[in-house]
Amino acid sequence: MTLTKGYLENPVFGIVSEVAESIGVRAFVIGGYVRDCFLGRPSNDIDIVVEGSGIALATAVAERIKRTERHGCRVSVFKNFGTAMLKYHGTEVEFVGARKESYHRESRKPIVEDGTLEDDQKRRDFTINAMAFSLQKEDFGALVDPFGGIRDLAAGIIRTPLEPDTTYSDDPLRMLRAIRFATKLSTPEVEFKIVQESLDAMRRMKDRMSILSKERIAEELNKMLLCPRPSMAFKLMDETGLLEYVLPQLGKLKGVETVDGRGHKDNFSHTLQVVDNVARDEAAGIAAGSLMDYTPVENGDGFTESVRTAPCLWLRWAALLHDIGRCEEYASGKSHHEAGAELARPILLACGYTEHECAEICDAIGRHKAPSEQARSLATLLYDADKQSRNCFDCPVQEQCYWSEEKKNHTIRY
Repeated sequence: MTLTKGYLENPVFGIVSEVAESIGVRAFVIGGYVRDCFLGRPSNDIDIVVEGSGIALATAVAERIKRTERHGCRVSVFKNFGTAMLKYHGTEVEFVGARKESYHRESRKPIVEDGTLEDDQKRRDFTINAMAFSLQKEDFGALVDPFGGIRDLAAGIIRTPLEPDTTYSDDPLRMLRAIRFATKLSTPEVEFKIVQESLDAMRRMKDRMSILSKERIAEELNKMLLCPRPSMAFKLMDETGLLEYVLPQLGKLKGVETVDGRGHKDNFSHTLQVVDNVARDEAAGIAAGSLMDYTPVENGDGFTESVRTAPCLWLRWAALLHDIGRCEEYASGKSHHEAGAELARPILLACGYTEHECAEICDAIGRHKAPSEQARSLATLLYDADKQSRNCFDCPVQEQCYWSEEKKNHTIRY
């Protein structure tokens, strides 16, 4: 693979290199920044691993910057985790001491000891995230890749550095991260795949999901939903048995809905298509003014960052949960959009959403069958995405269908 041109031209790398040498420690760039350099993806997040104290190096780097630049920079220290973070001209740089970890079965919180770069790379989740660039003067920029991460990146493979059973048992959140990275990194040209031994390990280790907090699971779900094609993540969770621990209400939608005894649609597959539709059409919603994309936020150091605003994520959650009331509809006759809005609320609250956010999302679910004629609301955007997912032009029960012609989709969209 080809490195992005100028991948280590940011002045902060030279500063870290010089300061590390002056205090007698070895420093390396590691993780996502290295991976994204080979993928040609811009990144403003840099992780520095230090064979020594990450906090000490971060503090010394900040002192150097303060002496040479008018604005300087402020260091945030997290002693409990042995990490420190500073921002340098809009780039977030995190420092951590190299470490090795061991785990108790009942917790994903590791027992941490000082270690070497090799120890630190072994504890990483995937080979593509375990690559490092040296910041030593004698081999500045050299790739340190003991697990073949560059090979896996080129092949579009998600693989653990150690045995997957060990990796996933130690920290079961890594199972969701594997699925999220496969979804996030896939493109129309290259679809990233999780190696079979990892998929098999997920099926064996799925019960370990029970030790994860709802907050950590929700964080991964949000990141999956913000991927260009979120359906890939939910299909993988279903195939590996993780979905029953993450969002069991979604798995209950599996099965073909029937009209007069004839197969009509599978609500699980339909739901995932709707989620992909809103992800695809998000740009149109932003252009119409019904969705915001990014908003400028002052970070406190005199720089402005772009932060993703919530409505885009609200719409994707509404799409994901819009049909979860189907089972209630079949059982009691209650309309599925009303039932869905009621069922969605506790799910969203458990995922950390506020009452106001829940109300916005649930309103879209409750009105997606008959949205208002006002400006393009979340409910209207969801209605359109729902309609586009119906292949009415090729439905085997067209003649028996009770839908109005206005609700039907007779258009193939490319």
